[in-house]
Amino acid sequence: TTVARIYGTLLKELGILVQDTFEETTGAKLLGGGVDMIKKILNNLHDDGISLLKQNELIETNYLNKHEWLKGKVKDINSSDGTIKIQFNESKHGIIDNIPRINIRSLEKSGILFLDEAYQLQPTKNQIGGQILDYLLTEMEEWRGKLVVIFAGYKKPLEELLKHNEGLPSRFN
Repeated sequence: TTVARIYGTLLKELGILVQDTFEETTGAKLLGGGVDMIKKILNNLHDDGISLLKQNELIETNYLNKHEWLKGKVKDINSSDGTIKIQFNESKHGIIDNIPRINIRSLEKSGILFLDEAYQLQPTKNQIGGQILDYLLTEMEEWRGKLVVIFAGYKKPLEELLKHNEGLPSRFN
């Protein structure tokens, strides 16, 4: 755990992560709380899509094209309806007003999830473990570059765990 925390601090100091927020849990705890628990933990590490944003906060939005996230910054927040005015990094988009919060995610949140005894999530032993891993895999892809996940545990059981989904091994170095 200590090494994982130091690693998170190093990633922040190198500018790889914006924040070094650290969340720690175990496979057993996640099995007890299911997908809802991993969602709650990850919300502490990345933007939940509803929390208040600050003026000049760096963001990205898919408002103009749901398949493409464009970077910009918050210029203003409409206090009456909560919509947001964004100045885009690309000059061709300029400034656009009245963007709903749900279409915006902050680029100023990131962090590390340390999952001790991760092998306890083995889907062959527990269906909930498979659901948690599938959800986590999606989040790791969605938040690539902002979410660091560290699985800790015994080597052989972890190797078996990574076989659950062909996409899992490519997410870990």
